Amino acid sequence: WYHLALAQYLRGDFRSAERSWARCVEIRRGNDDSLVSGTYWHYLTLRRLGRDGDAAAVLKPITQDMTILENTSYHAATLMFKGARTPADLRRGVQTGDLDAGTIGYALGVLALVEGDRAAAGAEFGRVTETTPWIMFAHISAEAELARMNERAN
Repeated sequence: WYHLALAQYLRGDFRSAERSWARCVEIRRGNDDSLVSGTYWHYLTLRRLGRDGDAAAVLKPITQDMTILENTSYHAATLMFKGARTPADLRRGVQTGDLDAGTIGYALGVLALVEGDRAAAGAEFGRVTETTPWIMFAHISAEAELARMNERAN
């Protein structure tokens, strides 16, 4: 479900991706690491669809005291989506180009995009693509966003 939803998201098929993310999160509830990663993408998908109330609702199971072994940047980002952390909090302690910086930078780019700040979104996506490994999902997603932004500008 995770990879299907991600493929739909990358194509810009946010309606299909939303249904797939919902299923992904539903079956991942027993593992906090899996829950935060699926919730991160589900939240961003709902924001892309303009469903801000639904986006806020999917964050309900995310708490500060979850047992996170690997997905610390997804956890931090979902806490930021809830308002429990700030973008500055997330940027502190991450190195440019590392996986956490990519995950956080991509999230900040999408938030800027849905709030109408295309310049800030483009800067975030550009930073992700210029400084992170090409195989990470945030990097690939930032490339897709830049391509869509470029298509709309032409």
